[in-house]
Amino acid sequence: MSTLFIAGLFLLLIAVVVGLFVISAKAEARKIREKLAARFDNLVKQHEFTVSEKEVFMYKILAFDVAAKQFLFVGRYHNAEQEHLLALADISSCQVVKHKSGFSGGKGDKHIDSNYVNSIALQVRYKDKSRDAVGITFYEHTHDSVYDMKDLEQQADYWQQKIVGHL
Repeated sequence: MSTLFIAGLFLLLIAVVVGLFVISAKAEARKIREKLAARFDNLVKQHEFTVSEKEVFMYKILAFDVAAKQFLFVGRYHNAEQEHLLALADISSCQVVKHKSGFSGGKGDKHIDSNYVNSIALQVRYKDKSRDAVGITFYEHTHDSVYDMKDLEQQADYWQQKIVGHL
């Protein structure tokens, strides 16, 4: 057997393994999205939620019920599902919050200051101060691409304006 033939077989084997990995990852992502959609549908039926507007992206489903003034969120972060059904009459404020980590370093003219965005979330506070604020994460640097950050921030801004507009 020639060295070229063995190298070709080796590259073919690597391509097959990578292809199987990609197929497996896509199948797992599809299962997660289907599970979230089923949970969303169950919550809609359980709470008689009338979907006026709905948005699905990545591992998040957001919906708004204009008549009942409610907001529904179902999502998955760090392998755990989150769900929130918020009655807007109970909400005092809603704002987009960026969590940043900063660092400084360098010597002389090469001083560096950075404010790296770790996450972008909606922070919803209740009128009843004894209830904890609710955080709905749109961007998480360990799970989302930095290239998607601007789009996810725009989505957070959109839903924040939607909620605040109905308070």
